[in-house]
Amino acid sequence: MDSMKADELKTKICPVCGRSSNKVEFIGFFCIDDYMSEKKLKLPKEIKISVCKRCDKVAVRETEWKESIIQLKDGITSQLKGPGIEEIRILKTGLREIEVEFLFWKSKIKRTVPVLQRRTLCDVHTKMARGYYEATIQLRGDFNRIEKAARHLMELLNKISFVTAFNEFKYGVDIMVGSNEAVRKAVSKLGLKAVVTRKVWGAKAGETIYRVTYLIKL
Repeated sequence: MDSMKADELKTKICPVCGRSSNKVEFIGFFCIDDYMSEKKLKLPKEIKISVCKRCDKVAVRETEWKESIIQLKDGITSQLKGPGIEEIRILKTGLREIEVEFLFWKSKIKRTVPVLQRRTLCDVHTKMARGYYEATIQLRGDFNRIEKAARHLMELLNKISFVTAFNEFKYGVDIMVGSNEAVRKAVSKLGLKAVVTRKVWGAKAGETIYRVTYLIKL
């Protein structure tokens, strides 16, 4: 009998909603929901994440694409910040929901926030869809050597950039590539000698932009 009375004394009743500590979590004398309401903690209804529909890369800001949602910690945290929140720890991430722990007015609060996915194209696939390229590799000469060089170049370029177009002609091959820097590295790594020319393509932020051609005779 005495133990039952002791248990009853330990049970808290929220003065706002009337729920007991046997059913919901309490912070001090209030249930966690009314405590958060009293302290004006407003969490977003969902975390917004963009997902590339071609390669499944993810982003919070569409200028910063990552391989995994785990790498989006800073962007996710920025969506959750608010008055009174001193610290945010991401406990579990997923494409459906994210579990977080807040240090809010010195109290630790765990919450699960749904993820709202926006299916779109990442920066690379957007450029590919638009036919974007910065450099062209022109392979000319013996076709057997061209075929071998093209195969090695494609293997390297697909790892560090993307190929917009691959065109074969009776006199050689043209490869249009998204990154000029990637072409420079690939050509150098394979020890290929190229005649490099540049053509004005446009301007951005006051700087002239060029498209570069690498003519490689084999």
